[in-house]
Amino acid sequence: MPDRTTTALRRLARANRDAARAMAQDFQEGTSANEIARRAKAAFSRPVVLEMIKAELAIQELRDAVHAVDTPFGNLYRHVRMHNTGRFVTVAMPGIPGMTPRLGDHLTVRAVKTITAAGLRLRPLSDYPSDTDPAFVLRCGDAVEVYKPSL
Repeated sequence: MPDRTTTALRRLARANRDAARAMAQDFQEGTSANEIARRAKAAFSRPVVLEMIKAELAIQELRDAVHAVDTPFGNLYRHVRMHNTGRFVTVAMPGIPGMTPRLGDHLTVRAVKTITAAGLRLRPLSDYPSDTDPAFVLRCGDAVEVYKPSL
């Protein structure tokens, strides 16, 4: 039995990623977020457009920030797993086989400092209380949300 649905959904997800990148690029080139939302109103609500722009800008800034940092285990980018859901960005730090807890803590602290120095913020996902330290969540092997405080 043919499966056209899966293929169509993959194309839709790709189209949404392309739209988010285009919106972020327009925003970076001076188009207001309200104007972008007006242009996209047939496909997305204004709050969704703002979330998409913020997520795309956040992951771009996150990539740039972690690429610029070297660690005892190589470039920080190798140790940070990033995911853009389309409406928000998550970051996780999978363990490195053979890494001591002290070095793991060092790597986590380095990542948190790098991310916050880039003007991005971290907050735990709903699995943790909102006041949980994001570095603790990362050390536990779980993901945290990375977000831009404003456009």
